[in-house]
Amino acid sequence: MAAEKLKDGDVTDQQFHNFIVREIDDIKSKLDGISRKDLVASISFFKEGLVYLYKVLDIKNGDEEGTTTRTTAKGAVATEGEKVEVILQSSEACMKTVFLANEMTNFMIQLTDQDVLASRALSDAKDRFKDARRKATEAFSNEALNTADRILAMQYRVMATLLEKVDNPAEALAACKLCLEELHSMTVVQKSFSVQLKQGFKSWFHKVERKEIIGSVCRINRVIFDIRRLVGPSEGEEFSIWPCIDIGGEKVDPVCDQRLIGSSHKLGIEYVCVAPWSFGQEGEEQHKLKSPRCIASNTEGQFIVVDHGDRDVKVFDKSGQYLTSTCLPINDTNRFIIQGITTDQEDNMYLLVSWYIQRELGSLVCVFDKHAKLNHKFNLKEGCRGFLITVNINDRVIVAVEKSQHMQVYDTNGQFVQSFGEKILKHPCDMTSASDGCVMVLEHDYCVHIFSANGDHLSRFTLNESKPHHPRFIAFFRATEHALVLSVEYSHDSGVKYPRTLHVYTKHGQCVRNIHLDKESMTIRIDSRGMTVTNDGRLAMCVFEESVNKSKVYIL
Repeated sequence: MAAEKLKDGDVTDQQFHNFIVREIDDIKSKLDGISRKDLVASISFFKEGLVYLYKVLDIKNGDEEGTTTRTTAKGAVATEGEKVEVILQSSEACMKTVFLANEMTNFMIQLTDQDVLASRALSDAKDRFKDARRKATEAFSNEALNTADRILAMQYRVMATLLEKVDNPAEALAACKLCLEELHSMTVVQKSFSVQLKQGFKSWFHKVERKEIIGSVCRINRVIFDIRRLVGPSEGEEFSIWPCIDIGGEKVDPVCDQRLIGSSHKLGIEYVCVAPWSFGQEGEEQHKLKSPRCIASNTEGQFIVVDHGDRDVKVFDKSGQYLTSTCLPINDTNRFIIQGITTDQEDNMYLLVSWYIQRELGSLVCVFDKHAKLNHKFNLKEGCRGFLITVNINDRVIVAVEKSQHMQVYDTNGQFVQSFGEKILKHPCDMTSASDGCVMVLEHDYCVHIFSANGDHLSRFTLNESKPHHPRFIAFFRATEHALVLSVEYSHDSGVKYPRTLHVYTKHGQCVRNIHLDKESMTIRIDSRGMTVTNDGRLAMCVFEESVNKSKVYIL
């Protein structure tokens, strides 16, 4: 460069050198300003939109409480006795977006045609967010921007997209899904997650930059995740399976992958990743779980847990609060094994009980109504001992029978219908019913067989898993028609099972994503004979937490 050649010259040369350097720096500064103008404009429009949106809430609060508000010069909104600042830093802005969407969703229910001022302010806010979204889209598409600015542009694009539809956030979810697809396809994003999770030689370098990229991407995903929860499965369930990050042979969920949760403190994303939670040890002693054996869920999102310790069936609501319980309909539970429980579309419950007494074996199915009251019982065919149970949408009770390794089908009154799976199934370990009445049978040899409602073998697919992890449980999420397979790792010393990976497959066997459970932080072992998925996509299983020596229901 000319500047380099003049650097070591005489005074005149040095003056020319300094002039050239200043000109280059000035040009670079101007170019940086030009390339960032769309991003800066987007943030400005977004800030204006927040001011108008707070004005809507101010009108609401003024009507309800007689309070007045004012907008400060810095864009902060203050009320009497309380000051709410428009904070545009990344983490706070994401939380503010979710808060406003929640507030406005509740407010729009009460808004009437007479609220002219509120309607006008809302219209102005949506116009500003529309401008912010467009400018952010242009900024993200500008490859001259550095990575941090492009990701920041995507953040404001997502937030503006959501707030532009603040009166009905469900309408924004399809656009948000597209945003995530574009964000996750960035090479630098894929490589950053790959290096972080695989922890190779490259992970020792550029830790700060990688931390910022991963943290920003996780925050964007989390704000959409929270809005999806706010919308609820009835309106947004078709978007429940969201784009993952492809790191080469593996797809990472930036919100649910527990390897990210395990290192969240290092990444600075403690409140971004969705951590598992549990219940079962709260409240009065008789309501606590003693020795949970199996679990199911119903259409209301309630959890039905068979507690062998208390010899009863306990029902919890979707938040884990105890509701009711009923005694098991067998006299001596020590001589019987609770093999499983399942529910149908009417929330009736089916409990499979087996025994082996004095060389005599058998099974019965206990049928409860939606209020957990025993309706009737029926026995399986003589000499058959069931170990798995499910109910399909055609009100057929399917039971897997030991030794012969086939499935028996009964109607809900206990009348035998047919059997299927002979000479096809070898070592089934779990099964579930799909939304079309088909039955999916998981086998120990890493495959899933699919049978029609009539018992015809339709297909099979091989799981994306290998030793030391073993497929153990399967459930079907009907909202999106995806099969969820949980793999476990067996302890060589005790033989107990530790959950390790949740795989999400289409019903045709295509792997959608893998959610890894953080091995270092997992101190639970599976005590149950199955798992269940709720109608809003939460996975539940009965576990024993070794660190506190307590049994719980573990929710992913």
